[in-house]
Amino acid sequence: MRISFVLLLTFFSLTSCYVSRCVYPKVSGYVYDAEARQALPFCSVNGIPADSNGYYEFPEYRRREFTFIGFEAPPVRVDLYFSMDGFQNDTIVAKNRYGGALPLGAHWRMDTVYLERN
Repeated sequence: MRISFVLLLTFFSLTSCYVSRCVYPKVSGYVYDAEARQALPFCSVNGIPADSNGYYEFPEYRRREFTFIGFEAPPVRVDLYFSMDGFQNDTIVAKNRYGGALPLGAHWRMDTVYLERN
């Protein structure tokens, strides 16, 4: 009986340390022409084209890992690279020191990015 209790206690202790960490939150925003103040359709954001309205969206990415009580969540850093022919490339970096602890469904709405013409 004692062995069963110890095994059960061990099982619950280990599973309570199995957490979901945010590696990359859902990120979305718009890309516009700085002069014309109009959307840049199909502008490349991290190598993936935005839609016809200049809107881009990347899904949330999480991973499961074992951790111990009292350990701090790792930081989250999001790098967005914008490029389009005839425009200067741009980069946005967003960070959260304790981002790995973000709740499921975290969504970072980035502001509109305006690209300058070459």
